[in-house]
Amino acid sequence: MNFFLLCRAELWGMKNIIENIRLYVDAWNETTPKAVKAKFSECCAPDMTYTDKTTPLFTGIYKLVDLVTGSYQKTPGRTFSLLTQPEYFDGQVYYTWAFRYRV
Repeated sequence: MNFFLLCRAELWGMKNIIENIRLYVDAWNETTPKAVKAKFSECCAPDMTYTDKTTPLFTGIYKLVDLVTGSYQKTPGRTFSLLTQPEYFDGQVYYTWAFRYRV
């Protein structure tokens, strides 16, 4: 799945980009709204913007928290992980991630 996430540039400096991506992916593995928001608050601005193939463009961490917790409710036990080291090039970050579902 491709997604597009815009956060403030000062949060995504070169030296912090890898840690920010890890925090972002870790947020998707949290199970409570409070824990998800705490992770996103470390790596994204409150007015971040998000979209993917199935989600219309929206703005705000609270809507992203709702997306993540809704995803977990639909697929309890699912996890996301990084498969490759994030690479930053020309204003974009590229990485490969995996979705796993435990029955």
